[in-house]
Amino acid sequence: MQKSRMDERILSALMAKYKKSKVFKEGGSKRRVMIKRGEKCDLFSSHDDINIKEEFNSAVRYLSSLGLITYTTIDKSKDSLISAIYLNTDKDKIKEASTLLGITPPDENLDNLICDIEETLNILDKSAPFFQFLNECLVNIKENRHFPQKYFSEDNRADNKDLLKTLVAIEAISEDEILEYLFSLRTFGDTKYFKEKVRANLLKLLRAIYSSSDRDDDELLELCHIVQTPEVIKFKGNIKFILDDGSSLDFSSFSYGAVIDSLSISHITSCSLSVSKIITYENYTNYLHAIKHGDKDTLYIFHGGWESKVKRLFFEKIALAIDKESVYHWGDIDAGGFGIFLELKRSFKTLKPLNMDRSTLEKYKDKALPLDDVYIERLKKLRKESDYSPFFDVLDYMIDNRIWLEMENLIL
Repeated sequence: MQKSRMDERILSALMAKYKKSKVFKEGGSKRRVMIKRGEKCDLFSSHDDINIKEEFNSAVRYLSSLGLITYTTIDKSKDSLISAIYLNTDKDKIKEASTLLGITPPDENLDNLICDIEETLNILDKSAPFFQFLNECLVNIKENRHFPQKYFSEDNRADNKDLLKTLVAIEAISEDEILEYLFSLRTFGDTKYFKEKVRANLLKLLRAIYSSSDRDDDELLELCHIVQTPEVIKFKGNIKFILDDGSSLDFSSFSYGAVIDSLSISHITSCSLSVSKIITYENYTNYLHAIKHGDKDTLYIFHGGWESKVKRLFFEKIALAIDKESVYHWGDIDAGGFGIFLELKRSFKTLKPLNMDRSTLEKYKDKALPLDDVYIERLKKLRKESDYSPFFDVLDYMIDNRIWLEMENLIL
């Protein structure tokens, strides 16, 4: 008898339960891996159709004859309904079932992943950002015998090896930023391979690492110095930069704002300020409003969200030139806005929030947006973190009233 589609469905369903079971995770467990009639499983759901029922019964008897499964019936009569099916979890039979399905046995897949992670850890420097994450991941895999399904594949070793190869390649990046297609060419010899084969899994891994972040895909990749296009920073104000070749860039006469690219930023050695105040903006609309209606005694910078290496370098150069200048950040009154502020404060030690307090939220309460239960729980966690103490008052108000505010509302 040849393998049928129903055979595959039955074995696949049982193998899926097996990979989540204590039998797989602990070895030696006497618990059985089974699917019973009445469970939330479509194997039994269409048995009103006599043809499907017969196909199912035939497949069960065939798999049972191979010793891959056993089954029970409701009673001992010849036409009795099958009540449950059980996977034979003997290692040899699991291997046979895997061969029938055309997959690698789960134990072998997991051992391959352990081996590949260990090899990667031997390559990475112990101080590398990904080393600790992978080491913790390895310990978790060994202890719990399960796959980190968000980013590692259960049955595709090639995908896993590509992801690990990417992490090693990221650690080797020496530039402030590298274009995505060049990174792909350098790592895989193909300009499109990273985007088509690896990018999605890398982003899942980065979201696991930065689980509390609101960064979008591009911002997460920027943390790895991988960019779609060279980064630029927009600003307006009386500021002058000195480059490492001795030349200078004086932007004081740019009345409608200016732009500096990442290459120029990497060559800045120092800067001088002729302002009394610096304001960074999370949102471009508010930044544009500020440079149109602001004064000449303020340096306005469009921050645009979460930090990248280029942004951090730019801000650190400015921070070194600060004497008595006041520094502010204006962002949304939400978790992301608060997080961006705290990140920026690492560069500007005297940074203060602007229009991100409780009184502002109270004043514009009618323009605020509602928060769901998941977001409220996130805010409650932030309320317990000492770093967020500048926002405790407004966090309490947000939680009590279940609202947040976009900064654009203040310029309407």
